[in-house]
Amino acid sequence: MKKEVINVLLIEDNPDDQVMFKEHFQEISFEQSGLTICSNLSEGIKILSEEKTDILLLDMSLPDAINLDGLQKIISQFTNVPVIILTGFRNPEIAIEAIQIGAQDYIVKGEYNSCLLEKSIRYAIERQKLIQEREVAEAALKVKNHFLDNMSHEIKTPLNAILGMSQLLSESNSSKKNKKYINAIRSAGKSLNWLVNDILDIVRAREGRLSLSSETMNVNKILKELTNNYEIEAGIKGIILNNNLDLDLDDVLVEGDPSRLLQILNNMVLNAMRFTDDGIIGIQSQLIEKKEGSLKVQFSVVDTGVGIPRDKLDSIFENFYQVDSSAHSRKYGGSGLGLSICKELVLLHNGQLWVESTVGKGSAFHFEINYALEVNQCKKYLLSVPEEQLDSRGLKVLIAEDNKLNIMLLREILMDWHYEVVTVMNGVEAVKALEYDTFDLVLMDIQMPGMGGLEATEKIRSKLKLNVPIIAVTANKGKFDHKMFIDAGMDGLVTKPYEKRELAAEITLVLDLEEKSIIKNDASTTSNDDQRHYSLDYLQGMVNGNDKIMKNAAATFVEEFPVELVELTTNIEKMEWMKTEKLAHKMKSSIDVMGIEQAGQLIREIEMSAKEQINLDMMADTLNKLASVGRVAILEIKNDLDV
Repeated sequence: MKKEVINVLLIEDNPDDQVMFKEHFQEISFEQSGLTICSNLSEGIKILSEEKTDILLLDMSLPDAINLDGLQKIISQFTNVPVIILTGFRNPEIAIEAIQIGAQDYIVKGEYNSCLLEKSIRYAIERQKLIQEREVAEAALKVKNHFLDNMSHEIKTPLNAILGMSQLLSESNSSKKNKKYINAIRSAGKSLNWLVNDILDIVRAREGRLSLSSETMNVNKILKELTNNYEIEAGIKGIILNNNLDLDLDDVLVEGDPSRLLQILNNMVLNAMRFTDDGIIGIQSQLIEKKEGSLKVQFSVVDTGVGIPRDKLDSIFENFYQVDSSAHSRKYGGSGLGLSICKELVLLHNGQLWVESTVGKGSAFHFEINYALEVNQCKKYLLSVPEEQLDSRGLKVLIAEDNKLNIMLLREILMDWHYEVVTVMNGVEAVKALEYDTFDLVLMDIQMPGMGGLEATEKIRSKLKLNVPIIAVTANKGKFDHKMFIDAGMDGLVTKPYEKRELAAEITLVLDLEEKSIIKNDASTTSNDDQRHYSLDYLQGMVNGNDKIMKNAAATFVEEFPVELVELTTNIEKMEWMKTEKLAHKMKSSIDVMGIEQAGQLIREIEMSAKEQINLDMMADTLNKLASVGRVAILEIKNDLDV
């Protein structure tokens, strides 16, 4: 039987040790032709560079390398070659250090035989394979995480527009029939948004990436808002939706994650509505236990729906599980993810979750969460605000943003709220502005040329020692989690594209202002021709239909887009992919504001191709399409708006 060939390199300067190793190597089940011997590190590095090597045995004391210097050089240059250290003396501390640097084993000369040598070689090779497989798996996981984050961003951007525009339409003087259609669109958009969140969170839960934030909140206020959100949808189905809230919780403020609590309750309410054709759905809170500094709250969603068979109760919280995979699932729908997400999120809170149900009578889903009491019981939590304008005269705001169109929109919104506004184009200018002037608030874009928002915030906190409130403004929430912004020293987060209500709520929270809305209830919308390549719907909602602001914004885009397109073409021709990615990301925001949907898809393809350096051969074609669509849109904008 032919012996297995393992290519072994021995770097050893002592002739006697070389002979002893050869003798042991002849006795093990490897081909002797697989053995190469040299006497110094330089020669060994040359062999490693030119020949296939499966295992390296490295002496610690060589003419050109002593102690672990040789190991460090080898590991830094040849990460895929497993290394076994050979030494003439036993030293546990050195052995541990060698393993920490990257050696697979540590053998003392004179204390090994052929059997031990073979085991050491085989184990070292296998361990190295496991390390490589783990690295491949980790790389694949990073690719998957990156894909999910990007997909989240790309899906949520149009979803935000759908939800935002449907909200504005619902506030307009539409007919009763149109309001019915608008509410249906809004309901479908919400369902799709929750589904996207559930899919992403299932993956994050498996990877241990689910996390909780900590904010001051009132649980009864959250439940009341939840009930209001589903009243119309419940009424359409003929369902009575009510809440039974513990009065002892009305004025209690706790530290918790309001978005995760809402996510659990939303999934439970949607589940209850799916399986209740008519009847009652109740949303309940109950103070179970109160201790010094903390309390335990039980939440319940109770319905009079179809119920769940007893033998299915233990399975309903599994991923993708549906009580009946045939007629039942076709009739009631659902992804089978909602309840499994509820389970993951309750466990993340170190809470308990259970269900009680009787077929034909209904179900009751309960969960308990322990919350820490808010120390000062200050009213910082804001879920919804009255429909009246907030007048904050005298507040001075610094906007750090590299996109001129976004600057214009933010400036107009803030000035409409009577803020004094100063704008800068990057993080360096933001730090300089704060060094020489005083501001009440900073709205900080994250990706800017020269210095981004995270680095600028770090300098503001550590170098300037300023506590000015900073709100992150980003189009990539999936890429940067909320904790990253808080850890960097920021106080809040707004994700582009945002509604004015969201910006108002975040500013109110961060500045601890009186609970008022900055949204006027006079939003107007104008429909564009269906054949147009652009749409001003989003822009109109942002500026309350102010024709002058819209015209200025459009003029800025008409001026900036051709210049940026030339720069983008130059970057692509020179294959400067990092510059291409950053410029495409910047252009994406302006294109979205102007509602040029086709151009938005094309600029995202360019951004992704440049970032991942894939499909580069198609980049020129994509660029030509972008230029063509952009030219047509600009001509339409010029003709329609006379800019």
